[in-house]
Amino acid sequence: MMKYSRYKNDVPIIRFKSYKKSWTKVYLNSIAKKITRKNNDLKVENVISNSAKYGLVKQREYFDKDIANRSNIGGYYVIEKDEFVYNPRISNNAPYGPVSKYNYDEPGIVSPLYLCFSVNNINTDFLFYFFKSNRWYRHIYINGDTGVRHDRVSINDAKFFELELSIPTKEEQVQIAKFFMLIDKRIERQQEKVDLLKEQKKGYSQKIFSQELRFQDEDGERFPKWEKYRLREITNRVVRKNKELQSTLVLTISAQEGLIDQERYFNRSVASANLEGYSLLKSGEFAYNKSYSEGYPFGAIKRLNRYDMGVLSSLYICFQPNEQKVHSDFLEQYFESDRWHKEVSMISVEGARNHGLLNISIVDFFETIHELPTLSEQIKISNILKTFDKKIEVEQEKLVALQEHKKGFMQKMFL
Repeated sequence: MMKYSRYKNDVPIIRFKSYKKSWTKVYLNSIAKKITRKNNDLKVENVISNSAKYGLVKQREYFDKDIANRSNIGGYYVIEKDEFVYNPRISNNAPYGPVSKYNYDEPGIVSPLYLCFSVNNINTDFLFYFFKSNRWYRHIYINGDTGVRHDRVSINDAKFFELELSIPTKEEQVQIAKFFMLIDKRIERQQEKVDLLKEQKKGYSQKIFSQELRFQDEDGERFPKWEKYRLREITNRVVRKNKELQSTLVLTISAQEGLIDQERYFNRSVASANLEGYSLLKSGEFAYNKSYSEGYPFGAIKRLNRYDMGVLSSLYICFQPNEQKVHSDFLEQYFESDRWHKEVSMISVEGARNHGLLNISIVDFFETIHELPTLSEQIKISNILKTFDKKIEVEQEKLVALQEHKKGFMQKMFL
């Protein structure tokens, strides 16, 4: 059982009832030691990356290839099980960079850009969850500096180890760690449900758009053969500008969330001060982001669903469906599949990628060829795939609720 108390400096807001002792303040440098052992003999080849989302993961599995070069891994630090790694790179998931615990039995090596340390006289799982909370952010905010690199915190190692933290007895540390492990298990199981539904939808989508799976009309007859169209024949390019500042809502394309408020996504605006030169996109219209990312090797095409209107950088290609030829819901599902990738791959110049952007001209993009069924079959297909979307949305909401539940406990169970 847990109890709630008024906030005091020596106990958290929520704690287990059986524990009464005040928490003790310690400095990290009193329980931690910097790791400086190098991979000089090149014995360890297990290169590890520190992901804000997934923690310390094997680079080969995370990137599907080796990023580090064997010729320079002699300068990498060697880490062992239950040791910690701080990656000062800033992200949405880790606004001051992630601190992660190494869980593999075999030794690993990490970039010298990371700060590595071992600990004693503290439960490593408790410390892991402490660093998943926001209780150490203020120390980094005060003592760190983003400097010239806005994507990376610059903090002196000695200053980092001056972090003050409050810790309970060893027994309470274990209890807290076990509690969060149980929450993580529930989150993991819920994530598996979401992932399974997404895989099921992906499987159906592949069969539908490859025409392996076909449908019948209301009379039990097979729908007509799919026909080929150039994109310019089924869509119209949107070229309207944001004159007179009709909208100040700057949008960005997230591969996972679609067209979304830029400030919400980045926690800051990265747009130009003058928005009149931006494209004005209205609800139901589409935008193509030529930036490639994990799972989206040829960029992402998304429909504006969340807002009535918003503005986008001119780097995006915007268009609206020709309703005489293509149903908007079908087009949205089609661009969520990979059936259009082959056409785009043929017009993107190999190797001519600039800062993650595919080199694709607007003219070439609208000349790409796409196979479509009749409008009646389009509606039937989109309705089937939208059924999956609704199921995914329900399970995704449950997942988010669990994650928020955990975040709330994190804020109230650590000092």
